[in-house]
Amino acid sequence: MDLDVEGEVSDLRVHKSSGHIYLTLKDDKSRIKVFYRDGIKDVLFDLQDGQKVIVTGYVDFFEKTGDAVFNADKISLYGQGALYEKFLQLKAKLDSEGLFDADNKKKIKEFPKSIALISAQGSAAIKDTINVIKRRNNIPDILIFNSLMQGIKAADEVSNQIIRINKLKCADVIIIARGGGSYEDLYAFNDEKLARTIYSSEIPVISGIGHDIDFTIADFVADLRAATPTAAGELVCKPKSSLYQELYEMAKTAKKSIESQYTIEKTRAEFLQGALKRLSPVANSLDFLKSLQDLISRMRLSLDSKFYARVNDLKLMKNSLYLNSFKKKISSMKDDLNNLKNRNMRVLNFSINSRLIDNKNMLKHLELSYKSSMKRQSYEILSLRYRLEKFNKKIGYPRIMRKGFPVFSIDDLSKDDLVSLVFKDGACKALILDFEEK
Repeated sequence: MDLDVEGEVSDLRVHKSSGHIYLTLKDDKSRIKVFYRDGIKDVLFDLQDGQKVIVTGYVDFFEKTGDAVFNADKISLYGQGALYEKFLQLKAKLDSEGLFDADNKKKIKEFPKSIALISAQGSAAIKDTINVIKRRNNIPDILIFNSLMQGIKAADEVSNQIIRINKLKCADVIIIARGGGSYEDLYAFNDEKLARTIYSSEIPVISGIGHDIDFTIADFVADLRAATPTAAGELVCKPKSSLYQELYEMAKTAKKSIESQYTIEKTRAEFLQGALKRLSPVANSLDFLKSLQDLISRMRLSLDSKFYARVNDLKLMKNSLYLNSFKKKISSMKDDLNNLKNRNMRVLNFSINSRLIDNKNMLKHLELSYKSSMKRQSYEILSLRYRLEKFNKKIGYPRIMRKGFPVFSIDDLSKDDLVSLVFKDGACKALILDFEEK
């Protein structure tokens, strides 16, 4: 039959290899030796000399010596120590089930629209928490849910309020606020049912219980632990200045995005305009004629250069030799020059005719390509024009029209020109008086 023996620990020895515990349990009148087999695995608290404990077990006797030994099955702290032991046991149990894991913590909104505050009616914790929230950010609504915050019914009432808030879906975050107190005063927040209710809440929970040094099971299982109710008010939402800064950054990003899109569309329009010019058969014909004129000029220069080179050779020969002895040779060289000139002219005419035929065929092909391209590019330009008009209307800039055509540069205008300014909601006339270049 197991007995419970109360006393003070002395002569404590722990055998590290076996895990056995040896100690003497004493009071002001007597003492008895205690043996706890593998006790190191079962004792959750830090067992020390001088502690008051309750040892559960049975008495055994050694026949040879007649000594009595108390074989322990369990060692518990006495009084408040017993509560602490229960706290450690529950903490170990819930931790093994993953209720404290960081991966299971729910994310809390940086700027919640509504906050549910669970606390005792008229308590300082309510006032302190609300004052801090309003001072930092007066945007969120604060909903107060009254509850007992100590005693045997406190854990059930707090659990019920958490369940009620989840059913109403009236808040973005829940704060449990309870000021400081003794270990026994805060023990309601070491309740297993309350811990599981906090863990199961779909709405994130912030615990603001006691002071910096106080830790409860509710603190471990909550999505965020605040050292005090006041600290909970500071952690629940960012100050309003942070919101203004974020809005400013968002506006800056949006402006950059609009400017970037406008630059892309403008570049695309310029590219399409250049492509139309390159595909124009008139422009290609002019380029061909210019190339043909350059070819003819180069061939003439080449013929003239060769002709005058031969003439200079003849003059030199005439000056250095007798004219009569070279008449026949000169006549022959003249014939050669004429033949060369005629042959070059034939080559030139043939090359020109061949180029003309090729370019006539190319012009026909370009004309067909031009018509097809113009049709396709017209659709693209109409689409681009629509997008640019839509874009300009969004940012508020008017379109400038002169004689029914859009104006893109001051080079397209003259002094005393009458232009139309087309806004998104109407149009007006304007007279050009002067120019100012950037």
